[in-house]
Amino acid sequence: DRKFTKAMLDYFVNNTISTAVFDSTIHSMLFNRPPQMNFASLVSLHDYTRRIGSLANPKQLASMYAFIFTFCGSPLLFYGDEIGMTACAPLNWGSFNWNVASQDSILLGQVRNLIQIRRENTVILDRYFFTLYIDDVRKVYAYDRGGLIVVLNSSPTQSFVELPAWDGVYTDVLSGEKYIAFSQKLKLSIDPASYRILKRGT
Repeated sequence: DRKFTKAMLDYFVNNTISTAVFDSTIHSMLFNRPPQMNFASLVSLHDYTRRIGSLANPKQLASMYAFIFTFCGSPLLFYGDEIGMTACAPLNWGSFNWNVASQDSILLGQVRNLIQIRRENTVILDRYFFTLYIDDVRKVYAYDRGGLIVVLNSSPTQSFVELPAWDGVYTDVLSGEKYIAFSQKLKLSIDPASYRILKRGT
């Protein structure tokens, strides 16, 4: 809906709200709205004159998609957004760009990975969403989806974070790197304008 899309744009693209405000907005939508309104997570524009790809750069798009694919509800994308399409006319989203050479293959690969992660980790389908970390200065946000920890760095600099977590081994589902949490603390670094998805071992 419009409120969700606005929060995503204001945080990931426009940089007009803090991490704390973004978190507060998300929790407000989760707990104060009828459950059926949270069944789908759609990032798009509702004036039907622009595509999200015309406003956000590829890294911003990747971060937004990482969020909606690990957030509550079913993720929805308009056709062509997954390849970075920008062409759009009023009330006309345009034809799908079948020219592989002009598609954003990196973004498409990231979306495919996120789809696979969602399929393989059914905890994402649950309604539980726990905020773990908020850093307004470095613009880092982390949350737990029931054993799957997502860390988003929306700043242009690398960050080092210390997250509250159950002791044990965590695996980065994208890179395969392993981390060990001691004394209920998980320490890791995250590259600029990127995300990490960590799965707790059983």
